[in-house]
Order: sequence, then structure tokens, then C-alpha cells
Amino acid sequence: MKKTLIASAIAAATFSGVAFAAEGDLSASELAARMDSMPSVYGNIQYAVAHENIDGGASELSHFDNGTTLGVTHDHSIAPGVTGFLKIELDGFGADEKDSSGANIDEAYIGVKGDSFGQVWVGSDDSLYERSIDQIANFYEIGANAGGPYTTGEGDLVQYESPSFGGLTLGAAVQINGDGESQNAEKSYPYQLAAV
Repeated sequence: MKKTLIASAIAAATFSGVAFAAEGDLSASELAARMDSMPSVYGNIQYAVAHENIDGGASELSHFDNGTTLGVTHDHSIAPGVTGFLKIELDGFGADEKDSSGANIDEAYIGVKGDSFGQVWVGSDDSLYERSIDQIANFYEIGANAGGPYTTGEGDLVQYESPSFGGLTLGAAVQINGDGESQNAEKSYPYQLAAV
């Protein structure tokens, strides 16, 4: 079902370009402008081979999918200097396995950004902590996990990032965990603040 849905979305995006061209009266610049206004589809296939050999211990060779993704991004000018944007990215394809269980939503958010106020967005995305600290501290793709502990996850986030003030960027994020999120859950609002 998911594969059919993805294939249908790609086919629709492809044929809509043909439909624009079929209108006949469009100039090349008008056609280019319409194509630029369409969402961008992107993706990658990531295969990895890792060998681990510990003195006096086990040796292991593994071949695996390391984050194959397929996504859609889009932005649209709302007013001069103000842009709305969105992103949805699927991962978990298991490209190394023919019988993979299928894709999961990794990122799905919508927001608004402006030249003077920065950007604010809502949804599932890498958290402020991950972008500011964890990506730097945990620079190994595979292996040691040197990142620090934190309670804010990647879902149900409201995030803000300021414009750059001479290279200084300020950010804030809060995760909204309602009491209906899971059984016996209590409301909580773990937050993050950063200056980068």
C-alpha cells in the first residue's frame, strides 16, 4: 500500500509537468515558473558495511541500510520577506532487505520564516538539541554514541530559530506532551534553549 502511494505521488508530480506543457500557450519562462512552484522530491539510498574487531573479543562484519530516505519539500512566498514551508521525509526502507517492513515518517513539519523574525515550525523534526549539540558531539555515523541525555524527543515539537545576529543564532523548542498521548501519561512540556 505504501509503495503504491509513493509511486502514485511521483507519477502525479511527473504528469503534472506534462499537463502544464500541454496547455500550449505557456512560454518557456511561464513553464519554468510553474515547475519551480511545485514541491521538490528528493531521496537517497545508503548502504553501509561495518567491520568490528575487538581484541580478545568477537569480530563482526555487517551489511545494512544506514538511513535510506525519500522526501518532499516545498516553500511558498506568503508576503514580501515571509515564506511558508513544509517537509515530509520517510525513512526505514531497509534498502538492503527485499522483505523490509516499509517506510516510517522521520520528519513531518510545517512552518513560516521571515527575513526579520527568523522561523517557527511545528511537527516532527530533529530537535534544537540535536542540531546544536548532538550532531557535533556524536559525529560517528556508526559506533560510539557520545551524545548527551535529554528528554525532548523529535515529535510534537514547536520550534523557533532567530535570524543570525552577526553569526549568533538563538533557538527554543518545546515538546507538547498531552495527557492523551499514552496510557497513564501526564502533561509535560520539556523544552530546550540554545545560543549557537
